[in-house]
Amino acid sequence: MDIISNILEDCKKEKGTSRIKYYPYSTSIAKHVWCEIASKMINNLKYDEFNKEVWSELIKYIHGDESCIYDLNKSIALIGRTGSGKTKTMEIMSQYMNIDDVKYIKNGKLIRFNYKIISSREIVNQYAIKGYDAIQKYIMISNICIDDIGSESTSAKYYGTELNAIEEIIEMRYSKGLMTHFTSNYNTDDILELYGSRVHSRIMQTCNIITLNGKDYRL
Repeated sequence: MDIISNILEDCKKEKGTSRIKYYPYSTSIAKHVWCEIASKMINNLKYDEFNKEVWSELIKYIHGDESCIYDLNKSIALIGRTGSGKTKTMEIMSQYMNIDDVKYIKNGKLIRFNYKIISSREIVNQYAIKGYDAIQKYIMISNICIDDIGSESTSAKYYGTELNAIEEIIEMRYSKGLMTHFTSNYNTDDILELYGSRVHSRIMQTCNIITLNGKDYRL
């Protein structure tokens, strides 16, 4: 904690996001732990030719390893076919982060890097039942992963008030500079068509767009 405290003290006057480097770490041990987490989720979900590059780079991303090919200060957006392990990968990443309680610094404050995973359909359903108050928490929470965007209804009504809840959350979180991860079965061109240029631009600007190819692990 002394190391983190010193880093925090140095960053108090800085604006923006700064990642904390969780060094040293063993790549082989990290992969073993990651795969152990994966095996407890789905028996046939394992480190293979379909996900090995993505999983290896996500481990680096979590540790703040500058050799990572992804932008350490951007969110993660996993896209790929149904059953390719996108949601499970985000769940593995979340559990892995919990081991060291990974944090980062934003505007001089120490913030947990972990995130809540919530499906886009659940968000829309909550709005339809409870209105704007139901989605307010997803606008304010520091980190969130919106799962399966594009699968939800484009808009929902609450007592006659129609709203594209996902678009609203993305826009509001962008304006607040909050980190928002995504998964989707749709590619970026599809997202442009579904949500329009404004939301598409927000996602492209703030996320590492990562394609996860491969077999359907749920079969």
